Amino acid sequence: MDKQPAPFFPHRRLEDGNLQSICLTCLKTVGVSSSNEELAKLEKAHRCKAVPYSARVPRPNRIGNHPAWKDAQE
Repeated sequence: MDKQPAPFFPHRRLEDGNLQSICLTCLKTVGVSSSNEELAKLEKAHRCKAVPYSARVPRPNRIGNHPAWKDAQE
């Protein structure tokens, strides 16, 4: 069985100066902190379920309209 790669957590600086850590496997914010050490703890504790991209994007119905789009319904 293939080993899953470890999640990757890029950081971005917010306007208030804090850093935000995002899990690229499940696309959730792992945490916001002013210190890299605290973010590292949050990242280590993070458990996620990998969701394929196709499951994140709503699927259109057979005629090509998305069921949530009221204007597209007949």
